[in-house]
Amino acid sequence: MPAGRELLAAADAAVLRDEWEIDAARTNLIAAVGEPGALRAFSVAASFEMMNRIMDAVGAPPKGFADDLPEAIGVPWPPHGT
Repeated sequence: MPAGRELLAAADAAVLRDEWEIDAARTNLIAAVGEPGALRAFSVAASFEMMNRIMDAVGAPPKGFADDLPEAIGVPWPPHGT
């Protein structure tokens, strides 16, 4: 994938709020895809995080394709209101 490493680094830094990495990730992503491409990439990450926060705020449990994932990796789902 073109600029795949830069996109992954930018997404990780944005989602994990890594203040140490965000500047370098932004600079590298802009160099790889230009400012408009970097803006779109960070917008997608922001939208994803917003939707996750909305779902958590309303107590929507994480259901669906990953229902068996917690048991498989030995980590319980966090409690959600039902």
